[in-house]
Amino acid sequence: MKPGPKRVLVTGAAGVLGQVAVRALKAAGHFVCGLDLRESRSCDRSYVGDLLDEDLVQRACEGIHVLLHLGAVPDDAPFLTELMPNNVGGLYQILTAAQKGGVSRMILASSGQVVWGTQQQGPWPIGVDEPPTPRFWYALTKEFAENAGRLFHRDYGLDVLAVRLGACPRNREHAALLASNEVHRDVYFSPRDAGRFFVAAVEAKPGFGFQIVYAASLPTSRPRYDLEPLERLLGFVPEDRWPDSMEAYWAVDGDSSG
Repeated sequence: MKPGPKRVLVTGAAGVLGQVAVRALKAAGHFVCGLDLRESRSCDRSYVGDLLDEDLVQRACEGIHVLLHLGAVPDDAPFLTELMPNNVGGLYQILTAAQKGGVSRMILASSGQVVWGTQQQGPWPIGVDEPPTPRFWYALTKEFAENAGRLFHRDYGLDVLAVRLGACPRNREHAALLASNEVHRDVYFSPRDAGRFFVAAVEAKPGFGFQIVYAASLPTSRPRYDLEPLERLLGFVPEDRWPDSMEAYWAVDGDSSG
């Protein structure tokens, strides 16, 4: 039986992946709030501001059932001025506010860059228990996010899903860069599959605890990630492969900025 509608807060809701999530969740009948630095026009309710704004973040979390935390600097950047405040400080603020506000489930965006070394060299497919081999500082902030999720499950009993996302092109230039690399094509995550995944994660039965999963579309050459835990937990099986439905990343909300 399909669960009833949820109130979902999507951070980073105005970004290309955030807009895909918002659109899919609304189509599935959920009430979607967005939190971003600019207005999330597709959302039922939009909060505009910084994740470090404690009052704003607390207001955004009121009455929310599920937190989908996508808001972050999406790749390597200066650590002290960009990664630290956004990917570490912002994570602290939103997780703390969500727990205080009574959120029962957190879906935290991690990255395949957490297992970058193994992703490049194998052995494949990479399991969820494979020791991290992070690419650089951005990947370390995502490993930190996974451990924060583990802590929030342990201390507060929340269901927490840390999802190591595959390659989601932010704009056409980024897509061209991914196209030149076999590994990136193998871990591509299409907007159609991403939307289906977010709905499955929000609607999954409660009580799964803390879980790490990989989320990607079908590979073009070889499977890089072990997607069996994702199917077992959420019943989700990808349908696309590179470059299926990619243009949908830039069609949502008429925004091509990424």
